[in-house]
Amino acid sequence: MSENKLNYNIQYLRGICAIVVFFSHSLNIYKIGWVQSLMPTHFHFFFDGQWAVIFFFTLSGFYYYRETQFSVRGYIRGLVKKSLRIYPPHLLSLIIGWIMLTVYIKYGIYVDSNEMTAWASKFWQDNVSLKELLCNAMVLAPHNPDAINPPSWYLSPEVKMFILMPIVVAISNRGKLIPSILLFAISWFILLPLISCIGPFVAGYLLHVFLHKKHSVKIGKSLTLTLILVGCLLLNSRNIAKQFSFDSTQTYFMMIQSMGALCLIFLANVWIFSRQSKVLLFLGNISYEFYILHFIVLMSLAPWIPNSYVFIVLSLVVTLFGAHWMNKFNKRLLLLL
Repeated sequence: MSENKLNYNIQYLRGICAIVVFFSHSLNIYKIGWVQSLMPTHFHFFFDGQWAVIFFFTLSGFYYYRETQFSVRGYIRGLVKKSLRIYPPHLLSLIIGWIMLTVYIKYGIYVDSNEMTAWASKFWQDNVSLKELLCNAMVLAPHNPDAINPPSWYLSPEVKMFILMPIVVAISNRGKLIPSILLFAISWFILLPLISCIGPFVAGYLLHVFLHKKHSVKIGKSLTLTLILVGCLLLNSRNIAKQFSFDSTQTYFMMIQSMGALCLIFLANVWIFSRQSKVLLFLGNISYEFYILHFIVLMSLAPWIPNSYVFIVLSLVVTLFGAHWMNKFNKRLLLLL
């Protein structure tokens, strides 16, 4: 599949992951009995945003692959383009969240703590100073993502990687992949300081190298189904490990999950679906804006809608509308380059 052509399969996966992250948070705002009973089981997979974020990391790494020779000008242009892709939606959602949080605290607008989960009750409890807002806006400055928009923690590794990965790729292109292979191997056992999430990014990059060298790969239906099953099982490895009392916080679980992501990303690049899904394509196209906005919407609407299911549906609709608008605005910014 041409790298310049939109990969619909990848967009579908982005959309699915965005929805998983949304439900991982929305289902855990209010106390919902069946949700809490499924949390410690492997069925948590269907609303476990943690594996979806590892998938996003691995997918980001896949797209850092470059054949062209490294240049300072190209590197700087890439930084600017990435910054314009990431920062405007982040800043807009952060400012909206800060305003809503400040107003809610000032006027005592909140959900009865007996109705909310212990997890959700931790957020939007304290005023956020202008200095802390600015630190959250910068992403790389010392900050507390939980103060306004907890999912924004994802941006710290993303920004670090769009600064570092082009250099890793350039060095690997000259060193016959040895630097990337070493980073990949080390990431199974050690969380590298400041770049602890680099393993999935490098894994995604190495998969792209493999696919580029193979040029064309054909697989049958049985292997396709196997890859889907194995990919989902590996992505769900943390939840499965808990059933056997394994320590799912071990470093290698992140890499096991990235292997699951690789199965699905590989499949998305070699298998052409006979049908297209406009819904998943739409979700995939706005997945970043949807991700960065949804928690602000959840916390803003929670005090006004006591019915948990009405709250989830309305939050989904508002987030979709807001994400679509932010995505259109962001595209106009990118066209200025």
